[in-house]
Amino acid sequence: MNTAEQSCGAFLDALASKAPVPGGGGASALAGALGAALCTMVGNYTVGKQKYAAVEEDVKALMARAEDLRARLLGLVDTDAAAFEPLSRAYAIPKEDPSRGEVMERCLRTPPPHPWRSSGFAVRQLTFTARCWTREA
Repeated sequence: MNTAEQSCGAFLDALASKAPVPGGGGASALAGALGAALCTMVGNYTVGKQKYAAVEEDVKALMARAEDLRARLLGLVDTDAAAFEPLSRAYAIPKEDPSRGEVMERCLRTPPPHPWRSSGFAVRQLTFTARCWTREA
């Protein structure tokens, strides 16, 4: 899956379906990426205006960090899906199949991305967003 190439509608349709991916981790990472994009949008409306000249360099720095977080969070949507999909396929193997145990073990040995990674990026994004919106101009 390449989330960056999907339409919002297609992602939401897949999320609402019975398909194993995208799931909650991917949806959370995408929500964080949307927040980062909004922070950059606010910055784009701020930079270049005389009224905000005193904070322009700070805003530009926050925008750069927001864009970095947006890219990381968007990447985590696909990372989450790539990590979970093989395990999902393994669970679909009938219990009577002699290869099921080996396949399950192989899938479970590869740890998925830690959910706190997405959460950490999201918290950073919220911190940057709060800094953008609480600047005195």
